[in-house]
Amino acid sequence: MKIVIKGGVWKNTEDEILKVAVMKCGKNQWARISSLLVCKSAKQCKARWYEWLDPSIKKDE
Repeated sequence: MKIVIKGGVWKNTEDEILKVAVMKCGKNQWARISSLLVCKSAKQCKARWYEWLDPSIKKDE
């Protein structure tokens, strides 16, 4: 039996996949979206979106 641990540093390509997937699937389909990112869980995808990638976030410069 092989155990896969999801996580690690987010890559730019993963961010782009996440952005496109959220636009296509919506913000309530995290399990579906995470299936496109083999190394990320639904919880990680949701957190990445709401804490970093969501365009409505105001980032301090």
